[in-house]
Amino acid sequence: MPPLARPKELDAAAIARGKGLALNGDPKRELPACTTCHGAAAVKALPLFARLDGQSAVSLERRLKELDSAYVASTAGPNPMYPIARKLTAQERADLAASFASLQPVPK
Repeated sequence: MPPLARPKELDAAAIARGKGLALNGDPKRELPACTTCHGAAAVKALPLFARLDGQSAVSLERRLKELDSAYVASTAGPNPMYPIARKLTAQERADLAASFASLQPVPK
């Protein structure tokens, strides 16, 4: 399924904040860089990882919120996104979503 259409306007400040977190993570909070698994090179090398570039900001933000609210330490299993999403603030989820939505989709 193709990505949802991007909104006409994304907040430039949110995109910049999200890009910083996506590229660098936050080592103090043990947050890895999103692009380690979701960057263009990673998703091409291992298609198991979700392609986030160019996806709808609304959908990405909603998914991060779902991963946060669904987190139960005893049942997290092998998905590393549950504890990662749990560490993100609402603002960081919105910023990351805006940043990834501002990018061109990664071709398959």
